[in-house]
Amino acid sequence: MKNRTLTLFVVLLGVIALVCGSNILITLNKAHTLLIKNRQIHSSVHKASSIQREKFVDYISGKDLHGWKQLPLEPKTTRQFELADPDNLGRTRDAHIQLTAKDLAKGKTATSIALKPKGWHNYDFIDNTKPAEQAKKVRLMHKKNLIDYRLSTLNNDRRNLVALTAVADTGDVSSKNEDNQNCMRYYENHLISWLKSHATTGDRLDLQVTPVYEGNDLVPHEIRLAYLGYDANNQPLEICFNSPLEHVGQHDATVVYIKNQSANADINYANGTATYHS
Repeated sequence: MKNRTLTLFVVLLGVIALVCGSNILITLNKAHTLLIKNRQIHSSVHKASSIQREKFVDYISGKDLHGWKQLPLEPKTTRQFELADPDNLGRTRDAHIQLTAKDLAKGKTATSIALKPKGWHNYDFIDNTKPAEQAKKVRLMHKKNLIDYRLSTLNNDRRNLVALTAVADTGDVSSKNEDNQNCMRYYENHLISWLKSHATTGDRLDLQVTPVYEGNDLVPHEIRLAYLGYDANNQPLEICFNSPLEHVGQHDATVVYIKNQSANADINYANGTATYHS
C-alpha cells in the first residue's frame, strides 16, 4: 500500500511539473529516489525472511543431527497413522498422524508400557531442583510415545517409543509442569484442545513427531514436533500456541524442538547410561 500511494504521488507531481516548471522537477526527482529506496528496503525484508526460513529448514543438518524429513501428509477425509520401521540400530525414526476430534482416544489413561525403548535405562536419581527437605528419588527416563496415546490409541509399539527424560516429557524432574513450553506434554495438551474446539467443523490435525539423533547415538538429543491443521476443503490452517520455540517449517507447518535433557543427570546419548548430576 505504501508503494502504491508513493507511486500515485510521483505521477501527480509529474503532472504538476508540466504546469509549474523546473522547480517541481527537483521535488519529482527526490520523490522518485525515495520510491526506489522504499522498494529496495521492501525487497530486503522479503530476502531476509527467506534466508531465515532456509536456515530453519536446514536446522538439523546444521547441528550435525539427523532425523526423518519434516513433511505433512496429504490431506484425506479418513484418519491416517504412519509409523516408520526402526533403523539398522533399532532406533525409532518417525511417527505421523492425521485425525479429527472423533478419532481421539475415549479414555485418558493408557495401560503401562511393557516394551523398553532403545537406550532406555531404569535410573532413579535425586531431584536436585528442589530444596533438600523436599528432594526425593525420581525416574530419570520415561518410556515415551512419540504420538501420545490420547491421539493414537496406541501404547505398546516399539516404532512409537523413545527414551525421554521426565523434564522433556512432562516438564519437571519429579512432578508434572504441563505449562512448561519446553516439554512435549504442553504441546500435546494444546493440540488435543485445538482438535476438540474444531470438532463441529471436522477440521483435521496433522502431527509428525521425529526423534533427532547425533551419529549412531541410541538416545535422541531432541524431539521435533511439526503440526498443521486442514479444514473441510483441505485448506491448511495455521496452529500456533505463542511459544518462543515455535517456528515455520516445511509447507507452513509449525515446528518445535524439545531438548532431551535433565538438570539432575549427565546423559550419555550413545548408549543411554547416565550419571547423577548434583
